[in-house]
Amino acid sequence: MQNAMRRVVITGLGAVTPLAVGVRPTWKRLIDGHCGIVNIKDRDPKFASLPSQVAGVIPPGLRVDGGWHSKEWLQPGDDRKMALFAQYAMASAEEALQDANWLPQSEEDLEATGVYIGSGIGSLDDAYNTAVEFEKGGYKKVSPLFVPRLLINLAAGHISMRYGFKGPNHAATTACTTGVHAIGDAARMIAFGDADVMVAGGAESCIHPLAVAGFARARSLATGWNDNPQKASRPFDRSRAGFVIGEGAGAVVLEELEHAKARGASIYAEVRGYGLSSDAHHMTAPREDGQGPYLAMKRALKQAGIKPGSVDYVNAHATSTVLGDAAENRAIKTLLLGDDGHMNAGQVNISSTKGAVGHLLGAAGAAETIFTVLALQNNILPPTLNLDQAGDPAADFDCNYVPNTAQDCNVQVALSNSFGFGGTNASICLTKYQNIVVITSIVVASTAAAVSSRFGAFSRVGGIIGSSVSATFLIVLGIMNVFILYKLIKQLREIINSPADSPEPEFQIEGGGCLFRVLKRMFKLIDRPWKMYPLGVMFGLGFDTSSEIALLGISAISASQGTSFWLILLFPVLFTAGMCLLDTTDGALMMALYTSTRLAKDTIAVLYYQAVLTGVTVMVAVVIGVIQFLGMLQGAANLEGGFWDGVEVASDNYDIIGGAICGSFVVFGILSAILYRPWRKHVDAKRNALIRPYDGDEFDMTEPRNAEGTHGEPELIQEAPEPFVRSDRKGDHVV
Repeated sequence: MQNAMRRVVITGLGAVTPLAVGVRPTWKRLIDGHCGIVNIKDRDPKFASLPSQVAGVIPPGLRVDGGWHSKEWLQPGDDRKMALFAQYAMASAEEALQDANWLPQSEEDLEATGVYIGSGIGSLDDAYNTAVEFEKGGYKKVSPLFVPRLLINLAAGHISMRYGFKGPNHAATTACTTGVHAIGDAARMIAFGDADVMVAGGAESCIHPLAVAGFARARSLATGWNDNPQKASRPFDRSRAGFVIGEGAGAVVLEELEHAKARGASIYAEVRGYGLSSDAHHMTAPREDGQGPYLAMKRALKQAGIKPGSVDYVNAHATSTVLGDAAENRAIKTLLLGDDGHMNAGQVNISSTKGAVGHLLGAAGAAETIFTVLALQNNILPPTLNLDQAGDPAADFDCNYVPNTAQDCNVQVALSNSFGFGGTNASICLTKYQNIVVITSIVVASTAAAVSSRFGAFSRVGGIIGSSVSATFLIVLGIMNVFILYKLIKQLREIINSPADSPEPEFQIEGGGCLFRVLKRMFKLIDRPWKMYPLGVMFGLGFDTSSEIALLGISAISASQGTSFWLILLFPVLFTAGMCLLDTTDGALMMALYTSTRLAKDTIAVLYYQAVLTGVTVMVAVVIGVIQFLGMLQGAANLEGGFWDGVEVASDNYDIIGGAICGSFVVFGILSAILYRPWRKHVDAKRNALIRPYDGDEFDMTEPRNAEGTHGEPELIQEAPEPFVRSDRKGDHVV
């Protein structure tokens, strides 16, 4: 929850599902592709006459094996007082509270803790069996516990009585949307200060012939898979034909963020947004355009302050009905591929876990919220089982529906949807909770608050100082490189204008300046082009501190707006990588020249390519420096006119200028390589023409002569070459 409301996080999970009793075994079996749907015709003779004979049933067995045995979860006598859905709710709440390590004893903590558990139908078994007994034997056959067992809010009541919680005690009964409504409403209670901790979720136990008959008559159930029950629930598959009824419960411990941090609680995720809507259309059928689900998801993201393109995963309501799955698919695509959304449908990750557990009705939203939390925590997308071919038509179902096998995915932001009869829709937005982002945001926000009254002046002065320093540095750098370029061209011209047989001076890349003396040892280590990159990283860390501080602020602001944590980390990573790559590319290219075996002794080639690269560097430094300087002047003095309008346009389009800079290195590099060969042929021809022809009397190659001109053993005589002078701090030395 955002704005002035308190932030709400999830610190505990508990689940009772057809896959297993307990969150950990349920999640493992879900990710491993197991299915908890079985044939139920032997459960009651009445099922054998029904068109649908499959259901997601809680597995019996010991708790340690992931099975259900009521005595392991309930206190003596509870099974008589509690309907089965309330028993499931109690078990899931107990696991969630133990997981959160929240079993308070103080009166203050008990008063600050509430319970919000709902159910879609409640105990249909009690209603049916009591009605039969009443018809047979009259009112004396009606148990005094009949009404309490029937009431849906008694699930929350029993949990509060067990643990002594005296905070809000509430229940929702909104069909298949119940679970998400309970969690979302409970989160709002915390956000508005009604409680510090809430146990919230949903429970259901209506696998009864009467319920199955009613859903079958409404044409809602899968009826063609009685002999192969694990294939019956087929969300998004073109052969889907109805949902599979299921039972179970899910509960989460919701907690105010500061309360959770103060007691050192482990945080699974943060509840960032909660959206509600109504189809206003039909009792059981959804709108085909998916407007209701679209509005619920849109409102959840709006409350969270998160753009659709940041959503990494949607746990869909998708129950395996023809109309419902298509409407939700359309709604998700409309939202996540619209403005500020993903670029293509393949980037939209959607799955429905109902292929594994069936439709838990009032418990569905709670269980699926837990699955979504675990997807965030483990960076795993749970699979959509039985999805052989998405459709129909296939062209409309072109997202990633995680068919049949779980997928690894960096999940930072997720939605969990639940929709119900009566056109009620809800969507909850969950995000990873990241301590580093929160700390950074707090520090930057505190600093901003401290200077908020003078922020405009700080911004203006800081901008002038930053632009002045940057522009001055670039212009000075350009001027220095002009001098270097002059010396390179001068040396190159001297060699070009000398005969080909004259000795060429060895090109020296070392100098005798202050920086060289400081970094001499480091430079000796740079003997390969790739080693320029880590050197650039080091200089980037040293000289880009102000830029990284700015990036820290950008990251903190983005975090508060819900931007993915990993995307935030990419800001400085990409910035540093880009700057280091750009700053060291020319150095790496020069080093490639210096260390190339083929060009090692070709001074002309080295000077040629270095002159080209230095020339490009001069152009870039001067152009950017002048633009920055003029932009600073224009902004500081509010200068107007056609020229200054052009300066403003240039200042607003550094992205284009940056691309042009990168392109200039590539273009000039390619052009210099293309022009080098014909230019070198011309240079070699010119130098060969300068070679002085030998006089025959001066030197006879047929017979050696000694120094006196007589025949005999030769004495090698060479003319001393012109000395190549290298200047350093100790004086001029002849080489």
